[in-house]
Amino acid sequence: MQGLEQTTIEVAPGGALPLERSVVKSQLWKEHAEKFLKGEPKDLGVVQVLIAIINLILGIIMMHENQFPHRVFSALVYAPIWGSIMFIISGSLSIAAGMRTTEVLVTTSLSFNTISSVVAAATSIISILSVVISAIEFKHKIIVGAVND
Repeated sequence: MQGLEQTTIEVAPGGALPLERSVVKSQLWKEHAEKFLKGEPKDLGVVQVLIAIINLILGIIMMHENQFPHRVFSALVYAPIWGSIMFIISGSLSIAAGMRTTEVLVTTSLSFNTISSVVAAATSIISILSVVISAIEFKHKIIVGAVND
């Protein structure tokens, strides 16, 4: 029994050897990259940038419109500006991640797309409130104007 030596293998957390863990991680990344590319991120990015430009142009027109006595609520909080900026950033990152699929670009693109969708929901709520507030004020002015005539 003296000649037998007991050998132990150090196991990384999770049970995989360090070399195996990097191979598994690499394989998982390849699968995630393929799944990401199936969503056609370049096309999504182009659409996001175009929508952002249209939204920005309409927002600028709305902010400089002098037809109403005061500015619209969504223009007061600059919703068309910061919403468009977020769409341009997330769209550009989607285009970049579609052209050069690295782990950092894909993660950043997905993160900004998530943030951009939250911002889009917020600007949609602000726009709906803006329409409702403007409709209430406009209707009130028509009624007051009709009474005064």
